[in-house]
This record gives sequence, C-alpha cells and structure tokens, in this order.
Amino acid sequence: MRIKYSRVKVNTTISKPRCRETTLDAIDETGESTISSEVNQLMQQIQQELEVEDKRHYDTSAFYKTRIQEEQEKHSKQHQFLEARLLQAIAQTEGSTADGDYWLNSTKIPRKEQPKKPTKAEKTLIRAQVKKACTTSKKK
Repeated sequence: MRIKYSRVKVNTTISKPRCRETTLDAIDETGESTISSEVNQLMQQIQQELEVEDKRHYDTSAFYKTRIQEEQEKHSKQHQFLEARLLQAIAQTEGSTADGDYWLNSTKIPRKEQPKKPTKAEKTLIRAQVKKACTTSKKK
C-alpha cells in the first residue's frame, strides 16, 4: 500500500476584511473623543479636589500655628510666675537676697577643676629642678 502526498499551499497570513476596518476606525474616532472628554473631566475633578485639600491643609496649619503660639505664651507666663515664687521661697528660707541671675538664666554653676596628678616625666623634671635648686643654695 502506497500513500500519495500532494503539495498544497496554505496561506498563513490572516487579513481582516476591508469593510470592518473602516467601521472600526469610525468607532475609534468617536471613542477617542469620549475618552478625551472623560479624561478632561477627571483632570478637572482631581484639580478641584487638590485645591480643596490644599485649602484644608493651610487652614489646619494656620489653626495649629496659632494654638502653638498661644500655648507658648501661656507656658512662658506660667514659667515666669513659678520662677518668681521660687525666688521668694529661697529668699524667705535663707533670710537673704537670692541670686536672681542664676535662677532666671538657668545656668549651672561651674565646678572647680580638680588638680591633675603629675605624670612620671613631670615628677622627674620637678625632682631635677629641686636638686638643682638645693645644690645652688648649698654653694652659696
């Protein structure tokens, strides 16, 4: 038994009919115009939302800035009042005038530095100077 093969050309490219292409183009053009108008409307809506958000932010910031300023003023008044009461209490307990600058400026009193111990090299130098002074005083 023999099998016969025949050669047949097969067209592998697919083409669309011409009439459909023209109708698709027409639909695309109207679709583009509706899409662009939708995009414009969306852009305007987002810009309006952005402006509203900016206004809300600036109003809120201004409100809190004034509240912070009021709180700082209140704090400074209370601080000054308490400092004055503290100075009065110190003056009454000590029976003398308190050092106002120390309390008002809130500065620390500097401590005296402890004298540092001499190193071995400094000790040998001092010994040599003492010996020299002793020998010169004996010669006189």
